[in-house]
This record gives sequence, C-alpha cells and structure tokens, in this order.
Amino acid sequence: PAELRTEAVALKAVERNGYALQYVPAELRTEAVALKAVERNGDALQYVLSKELFLKIAAKLKIAIEI
Repeated sequence: PAELRTEAVALKAVERNGYALQYVPAELRTEAVALKAVERNGDALQYVLSKELFLKIAAKLKIAIEI
C-alpha cells in the first residue's frame, strides 16, 4: 500500500537484505537507505540510480570503481 512506502520502511527492508534496494521506489532511495543497503551487501551498489549518490557511497565505503 502507498501509505507504507516510506523511507523508514525502506530502511528496515535494506537492513535485512541489501538487495531489497532494487525494489525501493526511486524517490525513497535516499543516501541513508542506499548506504545501509550497500553496507549490508556491496553488490547492492548497482541499484543506486543516481550517479552522484553512487559515487558518494562508493567513496564513503572505499569501494574502488572505474567509470
């Protein structure tokens, strides 16, 4: 339901499984949600849609990337 689509729910989902980020609506893929997802599972970085956020999280977690 739309009323359950919140950042708090998204954060709980990615805390349990980083891959859940792929199902989080784009408008809820905040830095906090994306960072938690990638901390849980580094492969979740592929679901960070914003290039700026992608680079920011990769840098925070010291993930080497090639662009």
